[in-house]
Amino acid sequence: MQYLDSQYSSSNTTFDLSNPSSVYDFVKDQISNISSRVDQLNNGTAKIDQNSHNETMTSLDSMQRKVDSKLDNFKKNAEWKSFTIAFFGETNAGKSTLIEALRIMLGEDTRLKQQQEYSSLAKKLNIDSDEYYRIQSDIKGINKSISEFTQQRSDIDSKYSRLIKPIEDKKEHISLAIDAEYTEFLEAYSKEIESMNFEVMDLDVKIHRIKSLMPWWLKIIYIFKRLNEEKQASEIKKELMLIQNNIEDNKNRIYKKKSDEHEILNHEIQAILKSKESETKGIEKKAVEMESELKKLQRWIDAFCENTKVLTPFVDGNIIGDGRSDFTRDSINYSFNINNFPVSMIDVPGIEGNESLVEQEIDRAVQKTHAVFYVTAKDAPPNEGTLDRIKKHLSDQTEVWAIYNKQITNPRQLKKKLVSSQDEEKSLDELSIKLKELLGDNYRGTLVVAGLPAFLSQSTCLEPFSIQYEQQRKYLKDMSRDDLEKASNLSALELGLKQDIVGNVENKIRKSNLNKVRELLNESTEELVVISETYRLLEKDIRKKVDTSKISINNHFIELESVLKRESSRHISKFKSSVTKEVYSQIDQNISNSDFKIIFDSEIKEQVNIFEESMKHEVKKAIEKLAENIETTQTDFLNNVNKITKEYESFAEVNNINFDLDFNISSGVNMTALLSTIFGAGIAMIWNPVGWVLITATVAGLALSFAKSIFGAFSSNYKMEQQKKNVSKNLPKVCQKIQAEVDDSIKQLVIKMTDNKAEIYKSFEAVPEGINVLNKDLKHAITHFVQISDELLAS
Repeated sequence: MQYLDSQYSSSNTTFDLSNPSSVYDFVKDQISNISSRVDQLNNGTAKIDQNSHNETMTSLDSMQRKVDSKLDNFKKNAEWKSFTIAFFGETNAGKSTLIEALRIMLGEDTRLKQQQEYSSLAKKLNIDSDEYYRIQSDIKGINKSISEFTQQRSDIDSKYSRLIKPIEDKKEHISLAIDAEYTEFLEAYSKEIESMNFEVMDLDVKIHRIKSLMPWWLKIIYIFKRLNEEKQASEIKKELMLIQNNIEDNKNRIYKKKSDEHEILNHEIQAILKSKESETKGIEKKAVEMESELKKLQRWIDAFCENTKVLTPFVDGNIIGDGRSDFTRDSINYSFNINNFPVSMIDVPGIEGNESLVEQEIDRAVQKTHAVFYVTAKDAPPNEGTLDRIKKHLSDQTEVWAIYNKQITNPRQLKKKLVSSQDEEKSLDELSIKLKELLGDNYRGTLVVAGLPAFLSQSTCLEPFSIQYEQQRKYLKDMSRDDLEKASNLSALELGLKQDIVGNVENKIRKSNLNKVRELLNESTEELVVISETYRLLEKDIRKKVDTSKISINNHFIELESVLKRESSRHISKFKSSVTKEVYSQIDQNISNSDFKIIFDSEIKEQVNIFEESMKHEVKKAIEKLAENIETTQTDFLNNVNKITKEYESFAEVNNINFDLDFNISSGVNMTALLSTIFGAGIAMIWNPVGWVLITATVAGLALSFAKSIFGAFSSNYKMEQQKKNVSKNLPKVCQKIQAEVDDSIKQLVIKMTDNKAEIYKSFEAVPEGINVLNKDLKHAITHFVQISDELLAS
């Protein structure tokens, strides 16, 4: 299958240089032509296995759909008029901060309009930052005064508490003394009262018992008359009443004494509190006045802050993230004019957040891009996951710069170089080495910028009193805007943009866009090369199995030949034995010589027929065994092929290789036709009319000689002896003739079987040969992909 370069070269077809975007349609047409040309390889004189060819076309069709889809995206997203720079990197690396600083510095139109709107609204709303800070200072002073008044009140409270405490202690002492006096008085009567209560209880029990034992008429009498015990109980109760009255009188007297003494002390406390009130009256009045002023000022601050909300949509830094992952989810394009050429900068979503949310946005952005800033906040090489993402998205870029966005949060850090330690320099060198390994010559170097100070050096329209506003006041307290711009390396970044990056722009745009197409073709070519190499190794492994199977098949045919020879010898011996036995049996019956000839001839023919049937059976049996052995070998071969193919498919799946064999190899050898051919040849070996005519002629022409003697005419024993000698002499000749015919037939069979073996070998070899044909098709496609890629490189 000869390949002529001139037949497939695409060099006669070029795309329109005045319409560079036509490159995408040009490449699609060329790839379509490749598929057509490979398909035509099967239409000439060099016919190939159709299944294998179909596999090739399926792989190419799949590749073509993939490439066409990517080319359509390139055509849709590619930028040919404006030089486009993408800010690409980890989430929260500060891409938006750097872009915002450049927007302000380079006068990006949208940012300028927003700043003008900000200034107009600030003037209209009379937003005076100085007045805000003056009032904040007043509020701070008032809060301080209120705090001082609070402290004064606390001091006065402590002072008068110290004066009142001795009086309170004295009151407590009086209360304790009077309570003790009353308790002592109460205890003096407690035993007497307890004894009298027990006595009354005893009398009540006694009275109850006496009355319960009285007859009824006596009970009536004692309704009007009292028992002595009742009189005694009444007297004791009177005494208890007198004691209780005495106790109550003494209690009132004691506690009146306590109340009188407490009242005297309370007058003293009131006098002290009156002095305290007089002393705090002025302080309280001032505190109330300050609280009122504080509320008034706070209302002014609240109104001021409410007005500043109107400015929020127009402030500098609105595009900067707030620390949340995936703050930027859409690719945002900003337009500039640098070196009198339109330039776009794209803020690309972060690659280390939830990338599935922004995958298409990232792809769209980098397909537009002609140069890339890979922004990182780490002075270290990217981890493996980030490197994989960089390779995935930037491998087809022609110009990639790294920006180390150093995290500066304190103005003191800017008093020395941004990269001031050997460890930091070493880490950045390792970053460059790693990116150089990954991107080759397309990696151009590393820039160092402090993004936050760079932004603060440019911003003039910050949200009043926001974190950024306060940060800017802190930075500009000790240095000018120009000094801050230089210290942050923003000036160096601007210089790099104008001198190194935005130059020879038209050629860079062309080179970048074409390179994306080349890399797509190279990627597809590499994939085809991997598939081709996988097929080559698979073919090699399967050919080893073919060789093993061919040896087995050959052994099966050798075994068939050996079996037929062995069985033919056995049946010829049997033939000889049968003829001898039967003819000798007839001779022993004293037959005549003429009868002997007839019987001898008839028995040989009969045993030849038996021999023929026996050999037919042996041939059938041997051929069936051959068929069984061939089928076993075929099954083993197919199982081995399927096993090897599955192993390669598993390998391909693990390594993301588009490898899917589906050859029709299960049908194997057409055993029915094969066995029919071999069996026919075997039967021909046994039933060969020419051969058997010769054998019969041999029998007819046997030189049967009988000695003529007088003794022979009278002696039966002599006659029988002569007849048996004739059998012993002539039967071996017949057997030799049969053996010669059988051996010749086996020889002819072996010759015929050689063709059958070749057909079987061919059926086995068709499997690796199909893979070989498929691989040749793939190599043609690879050659064409390389030609188109080289053509784009030369454009």
